[in-house]
Amino acid sequence: MIRRTRDRVFKRRSFILALVLCATGLSLFACKGACAESDKPQPAVQDHVENDGRKIGGNWIGTVDFIGEDNPPGIDLNANINYRDSYRFDERYNAVSAYWQSGAAIDINPAYIQPSIDFEWMPWLFLTLRLQGDGYYYLGANSGLLSFPSPTYPFGDSVRRARKGTEETGFGRRVLFKPTVQMKVGNILLRNQSDIARYWFPEDKGPYFLELEYDTLLKNDDTLLANRTQALLEIGKPSTGHTLIGPFYEVVYADAARLTRQRVGLLFYSEKGPSSAFFGARHYFAQVGYNLEDTNRAYQEFILIGIGTDFSMK
Repeated sequence: MIRRTRDRVFKRRSFILALVLCATGLSLFACKGACAESDKPQPAVQDHVENDGRKIGGNWIGTVDFIGEDNPPGIDLNANINYRDSYRFDERYNAVSAYWQSGAAIDINPAYIQPSIDFEWMPWLFLTLRLQGDGYYYLGANSGLLSFPSPTYPFGDSVRRARKGTEETGFGRRVLFKPTVQMKVGNILLRNQSDIARYWFPEDKGPYFLELEYDTLLKNDDTLLANRTQALLEIGKPSTGHTLIGPFYEVVYADAARLTRQRVGLLFYSEKGPSSAFFGARHYFAQVGYNLEDTNRAYQEFILIGIGTDFSMK
């Protein structure tokens, strides 16, 4: 009976992975249909694509987002500003087809403060490359810097509550490379985004540390890999307000701890409301899903919701 159950679980995961590989293969295929541009830097939780039809030139752009989530619980305020130089416009698709941008961001939550610098380049409509450097100042609260003796040690919500007050202050850093490949067929957007990150934590602590963004355990000088694939239906037009909705699959792997997380769910992003000379339209986003594989949250639901706005200066 146990063996049959394991076989069913293995077949189900193999089927899901096969679907993800197929979607990834489609998104890696040379873009022959209309590809939407990524109009601004994309926070990991937001993952939206839009095209406002701007011509080439340079301008300052920014985003402010407020995010809340459950399982694991958390709140987050993120703000960034970038200078973008759009240097090629594709009349056929009515979209900026090449740009580079660079800027800075700040992320504030009850566990740590995270300043960042970044450089992003879109050489073609279907490909965006992002390099980001992050610093962390851990506040010594809310599971911000918790050490664990081994990767098999439990680190779920009950353990974190029991260890409240044992968090430590300190500094960390991260280098993140994020390639995104996307293509659009009709009003369906296929998108694959990968995270390749290297982390450094305080050397006198550990040996394993709780990483809150991906909810896993990492060592000092450790590597984390993540990949998310989406198939999104676009409703409306980016120039007048639009909505994206569709399924996604995400897998996260922590190298030293050999921990894997797999999630599936539904992603929603909507941009509504009038724009002013400075502030853009408001945007709303949400993720609702299910943990297929997780050390602490397997077979449990999760939810993330957020609201934000953009601003632009010529």
